Amino acid sequence: MSFGNRKILYDAIFVSIVSYCSAIYYPRLSQININKLLSLQRKILINVASGYRTISFPAIFYITGEVPIDIKIELINRTKTLRHSTSFHEHSKHEIENKIAELRAQAVERWQLTYENSTKGRLTNEIIPDVEITHKNKCIGI
Repeated sequence: MSFGNRKILYDAIFVSIVSYCSAIYYPRLSQININKLLSLQRKILINVASGYRTISFPAIFYITGEVPIDIKIELINRTKTLRHSTSFHEHSKHEIENKIAELRAQAVERWQLTYENSTKGRLTNEIIPDVEITHKNKCIGI
């Protein structure tokens, strides 16, 4: 199975299951549970990338172009809130899309900070210090 097909399965199965009702449960998750979600995501992404289990935490996200699940769930929830808010009808579709683009940019900034502050994957960070490159190449699944 190709990398593209594995990414489609990842989005269709893992992301949809984890993000289902996330607006309700995500704000109440402890850091331990968020770390468990991130660990599960890493294992799945290693299979998506056909990589070895020694690939570092930040590196697998960069290699696959996927954002850590905690950032992605927060983006999904904020986007849904924006689209379904009562002010949605007061704003034009163009204004809503601009706000969503701002939310995505904030998510990429948060991912960049996580990537830079990680103690693992330093070699990957030295080679490719900016996750924005992946974002500009439209590889990010957000």
